[in-house]
Amino acid sequence: MKLFRLLTILFVTVITVALIQSCSSDNNVSGNNDGDVQEFVLINHDVSDFSMVDATENSEIGLDDCQPMNLDLRDTKNKMSPNANKRLMLDKVFRSMKLTDEQKAKIRELMNAHIRCEMQWFRKLQAAREEIVNRSNAAIRNVMEQVKSGKLTRQEAQRQIQQINMKTREAIKNLPINDEVLKGIIRCREEFFAAVASLLDPEQLAIWKRFLASTSTDAKR
Repeated sequence: MKLFRLLTILFVTVITVALIQSCSSDNNVSGNNDGDVQEFVLINHDVSDFSMVDATENSEIGLDDCQPMNLDLRDTKNKMSPNANKRLMLDKVFRSMKLTDEQKAKIRELMNAHIRCEMQWFRKLQAAREEIVNRSNAAIRNVMEQVKSGKLTRQEAQRQIQQINMKTREAIKNLPINDEVLKGIIRCREEFFAAVASLLDPEQLAIWKRFLASTSTDAKR
């Protein structure tokens, strides 16, 4: 009888703990109950920022690709590109809207369209940057040819290469196309926001508008 009573107590305890854990998990908005909306993220871009490797006597200027990256948010080691300075997470607001599967699918399509929209602007930016780098690398090759022919010493070549590196960085940072690209990226985001709004019912739309209002500074960057 005592053994039966003990087993009964143990069984009830196990069930109670399981129920508590289940409820705790259901109330956790950052959990994996709706993991398929964790992919929704926007990135704020600083188009004047870039990653460049200076030229030396033995190597030319290297420039990283400025294309936006489609990040896996579960990979904590994944680094953003140099021009990406902040993430705007949408998973929490989308969870609070209780989107239908159809809405999620359409928003995924809109996200892909948004990325393509950004990509076209970054291609223009990359082309303009590469044009500057190509000219600089031609100048560096010319300097090294003068070293080989004896017209310049290595010390003189080093000074000239340092100047070329500095001028290249300044030219890329102050590219006239930077403003045009930034405005284009902002338009891409505004179009995405408007397209998402068009999919929502009145209750969802109210949540979406409150979210945009709370992140208005980020949305305009």
